[in-house]
Order: sequence, then structure tokens, then C-alpha cells
Amino acid sequence: MKKYKCNKVVEAVQIKVWRHGWAEDLKGRYVLLPTDFYARDKQPQPGDYLVRYAPDGHMSWSPKAAFEAGYSPVEDDWVADLKAAGFGVVEGAEAVRAKLEELGR
Repeated sequence: MKKYKCNKVVEAVQIKVWRHGWAEDLKGRYVLLPTDFYARDKQPQPGDYLVRYAPDGHMSWSPKAAFEAGYSPVEDDWVADLKAAGFGVVEGAEAVRAKLEELGR
């Protein structure tokens, strides 16, 4: 196979807890994932990264070691951008439970 070097800018947050339909980051913020969010057959682990790709907003996740080997931080407000893109970002476990219930998940 031919080798390629990545030079794209992505937005990412480190995952503390992963559940079907949502993820919690290390700051206690919850991200509600789209119903069509695809996770590989291996599920994300604490410390892995939730990643949003530009320009189409495609979301995926990346194992911690692979992500940290390929990316370095750029200052930006990822949460504000997620909210602006229409993703649900809520604070606290009760809020995420209520939102999931509201959405019928």
C-alpha cells in the first residue's frame, strides 16, 4: 500500500464515558450523538477521542494512542461549534438522561 501523511484539522474531545447515544468528556459535558453515529465493532474506551471532521461535520472516534500520535492541539471552542452545528450538548447526568428520554432513546 502507498503511504499517506495526514494534514487535516479536526475537532476532538477526550472521552471519559461512552454509552450508546452519548459520550461524556473529561470536563463532565455530555454530547448526544446522532442516531446514525457509527462506531466500529470495537467500542471506544475511556481516554479515546470523539472526533468531528471538517467540512461536512462527519463524526467518528479514534483510539487515544493513534489520535495523539497524529494530532496536536489548536485553540478553539469545540463545544460552541458542536452546539452551532445542531448537536445536543448538555451539562450533567440528569440533563442527558432527560434529553435521551425526550428523544425516545
